Amino acid sequence: MGSSPTSQRSFVPITALAEYLELPESRNELRLTLADYELPCDRFVPPQGQQIHVSIVVVTPAGFRPAAGTYAWGGTQGQGGAANEPQPPFARPKALLGGRGHVFQPGGAVRLTKVALGRHAAVQGVLAFEFAGDAEHEATSLTGSFRARVCKSNLPRTP
Repeated sequence: MGSSPTSQRSFVPITALAEYLELPESRNELRLTLADYELPCDRFVPPQGQQIHVSIVVVTPAGFRPAAGTYAWGGTQGQGGAANEPQPPFARPKALLGGRGHVFQPGGAVRLTKVALGRHAAVQGVLAFEFAGDAEHEATSLTGSFRARVCKSNLPRTP
């Protein structure tokens, strides 16, 4: 994830889960969770030792479900609009490396290629978060394709 040899990590997910929540009159959130260890859908299990847990939250305005497309991470300064109308819709990545948290600097995006939000459906896409680095922060990247099983959704069940 980082640019120095000691901070570079290869990340091969064993678990890929998705949760979708519609927050009426507020916003919608698609949370993608990728981990290099086994995770259940019903509770958070923190990474231990050298394990990696990555979450990407795709946020869209109320009334607009996430769909195939690109959702950029412009950092907290790059998010405009009100809480119920984020402008533009965005994706916020973060990682837990063992017991340490890492918030990604602005740069890059997640591209969703297939989005089915009902329970037991799936979300597919490509991670392309990259930050070139600056005087205060080292370069980081989180890249690769994924397919996440939807394990939680508050969409109404269809018969």
